Order: sequence, then C-alpha cells, then structure tokens
Amino acid sequence: MVSIEPAGRVIEKYETLIRPVCYELSERLASNLSEAPVFSEVAGDIVERLRRGIVVGHVATFDLTMLDAELHRLGSGLPEVPYLCTNELALGLHVDSPNRRLGMLCHVLGVEMPTWHTAIGDAEATSRLLEQLLEIAENRGLRQTWQTPHRFVGSAAEWPSFPSGGRVAPRDPAVFPPIGDQPGDVDPLEAHDTTFRASVVLPIVLPDGLAQRLREATRLLTTRQSRSAAESGDESVGEFDAWDDFEAGQFIGEEGVGRLRRIFAAFVKDGDDEAWQVALQLAQLLRYEPGHSDEETARAFEEAMAAAIKVDPAERADAQSVVLDAWVDFLTMHQDVDGLVALIEWAASDKALRDVLAPAGLVHRMRTAGQFDMVCQSAEKLSQALGAAGASEEAANVCAEWAQALADDATAPEALAVCERSWSSGWASRSLANRHSLLLERQGEWRRALEVCDRGLRLAPGDDQIIRRRARCLKKLA
Repeated sequence: MVSIEPAGRVIEKYETLIRPVCYELSERLASNLSEAPVFSEVAGDIVERLRRGIVVGHVATFDLTMLDAELHRLGSGLPEVPYLCTNELALGLHVDSPNRRLGMLCHVLGVEMPTWHTAIGDAEATSRLLEQLLEIAENRGLRQTWQTPHRFVGSAAEWPSFPSGGRVAPRDPAVFPPIGDQPGDVDPLEAHDTTFRASVVLPIVLPDGLAQRLREATRLLTTRQSRSAAESGDESVGEFDAWDDFEAGQFIGEEGVGRLRRIFAAFVKDGDDEAWQVALQLAQLLRYEPGHSDEETARAFEEAMAAAIKVDPAERADAQSVVLDAWVDFLTMHQDVDGLVALIEWAASDKALRDVLAPAGLVHRMRTAGQFDMVCQSAEKLSQALGAAGASEEAANVCAEWAQALADDATAPEALAVCERSWSSGWASRSLANRHSLLLERQGEWRRALEVCDRGLRLAPGDDQIIRRRARCLKKLA
C-alpha cells in the first residue's frame, strides 16, 4: 500500500507478506512464509490506511472485494469505500494501447515501472499511472469528472475496529523474485498470445420478466407501506428503533440477516428513503453467508432496486447506480449472462442509468480478468439489446471490447468481423473506429485501416490517437 498526497508525493509505503490460513501450502511456500503474519494480525494496519482517503487500484474492485471477504471472515467487513480505478480511467480516456494491463499501460504512457510485478512495485506504478491519467484528463478538460470517486459497497455499515501495529514481513526478492518480462522488452503490437482458441457465440435469446418483476416488487412495497401506515395510524412508529439498529451495524451471520430483514420491513412501513440501502446490504450479506441461494440474493437485489426507484427524484439516480453496480458485480461473478443482459436491457431505457452502468466498461473488466467465454457469450447479446434500445454508440463500444478480446485470443478474422458487423448495423463510435483501425494496422492492412481512421475522424474530429494512426498508414502506403 502506497499513500500519496493529491499532488502525487509519496507519504508512506506499507508492505508485508501474508501467510494464508485457508489453504495447504507447498513445502517451499510454507517454509518461506512461516514467519509472516496472518491476515488478522495486519487487518488493523490495512483498515487504518484504507480509511484515510480515496483508494486507488488497477481493477480496484477486485482488491476491495478480496479485502471485504477477508474482513468478513473476522466478523466484519468494509463499509462504503470511495475508490478510483486506473483501469476504468484508461478505458474512459480511450488510451490507445493493445491492452489495459498495468504493465502495458505504464509502457505506453511512459510511466516508470522499475520493479516489475511485485506488490509494492505495482502499487507504486499505479500511483504514477494515476498521475499520468489525471494529467491526460486535465488536458482534455475532464479532470473534475474523472477524479470523482466511485463507491464500493462492502458488507459492513461502518469501518471495523482492529488493533494496529502488527508484525510485517517484507518480500525478499531473492526468495520471491519478480515474475515475467517487462512489457517494454517486446514490441507492443506483437505482445499477444498466438495460440488459437475457437469462440462460441450463443444465439440471442433475451430473457424477459425482469422489468415486470421490478414493477411488481415496487407495487408490493407501495402496498405494504400503505397497509402498514393505515393499520398503525402513525407512520413514525418503529422508525427510531429501526434506525438505531441499522446504525449499530455489525451484521454478521444469520443473526445479521434476520436483523436486516426486520429493519427493511420497518423502513418500508415508514416509507423511509433509505430502505434501498438496507436491502442492498442484505443482498451483499447473502452473497457471502453460507446456506443462501443465488435466487435469494437476486431477490434481495430486486427489492433494493424497487426501493431505489421510489426514493426522492433528487436522490434516485445515485441510489439506482449504487444498486446497479453491486448487482452487476454479483451477476458477473456468477457468470449469469442472461441476468446481466436483462438488467442492462432494462437500464438502457434510461440514459442516466445507461451512462452509469457503462456496458463497454463491464465487458472490458471481463476481458482484462481473462473471462473470455463470458465476454463472447455476453457481448453479442449486450450489443443487440443496446442497439434495440437506440443506444447505438454504447453497442459499438461493446463490440470494440468484444473484438479486442478476440484479438487477444489470436482470432483476428473474428475480431475484424465483429467490427464490420457493428458498422453495418449502424452502431458507430470513436472507440470502435480506434480499435478497428488498430486491428487492421496489426494485420498490415494499411488501406482499410486508413478508411476506418477517416470514419473515426468524422465521428471525433481532431482525435489525436486516430490522427497518429492515420499518419502511420499514409506513410506505409507511400
């Protein structure tokens, strides 16, 4: 963990190996980690640093989800954590790179990364990458937008309290050397796997029922609220007790599930706008608590969204976006393609929700996480659903990510076919033009790449990345 000031100066570095307690280690690991602390010994030091400000990571939700799960094992969890993700920043700023792995982005943007693929080295590189990405955003007049943090909703209502000052065991490079080559040692246009892997594209069969279920859940909440108010004659009955219990936090195990259900019922009865937060916290607890089915968790997410739909209009979009983010994470983790497509199809009807959900960013996260089959199965359905909803630019951006996944898997003809299919469907975007022209450039198809660059410049006049690629194509053709 590297703590930095807003200006980028490093304040503190924290590093330790951690000895796992849930897995049987090999003899080499067991002997070299015998003196390392277990997670419970350093939990206080980690939490102390996380709560100081905005958390930054490359695919930050992966790290936060792991930390939340480890803290959950200790009877707690992370609360709502503000974070920035350099992976998402690179995607949103359209950084022209063959892929968005940390090492490749650092190489492309000239960010120093002297210690390759160690925890502390990657953390330091991420801090420098953040500085570079925010500088790009500032040059485009977008810094304020991109430095606004996202919100990770963990499994606890407040920050846990653990003792700090635990033992540390820094990594010994002689025992655990860095892994792999520096990305700068190879041509970035050649730095992709050359093994062939067939992709499987499923037929488009959009599941129905999600919108109807959400309408029904909203109706039931309204009916329950009206009936409770009529029976009690006093809408404030139980409000203080429920709030007191909710703010007490520490929702752990079946007792925590039961408390959250009672609090949710009380909040619905009183028409409290925070009912969605209770339902969302219940859904997150059900995800990690043994003995609860995925269907039960999905119903809790549906109740959270139904409650979010009913909040004050000024707060509604923020509430819905938080629920959507957590719900999408759940569906992606369980590789529920149909559920994911149904949710995005529903959200695509609302421009604000569609922008928050960022379907292309979702496919990008799957791609960079190595979920190749998930990308291929979902991107086709997502692009069709977005196109049908009139979101042609978002559909094109999804196709751009899909094409890159195929190219990463050394299936260039399929990748180019996806791009052409997007254009022919009327789905166009700057991202598609950039990715398509890059793939053609890799294949040495300079004239076709030039044509796509010209398409891209009609969509985004003055785009520096496409202008540079166009110049390279003209040079090759000359």
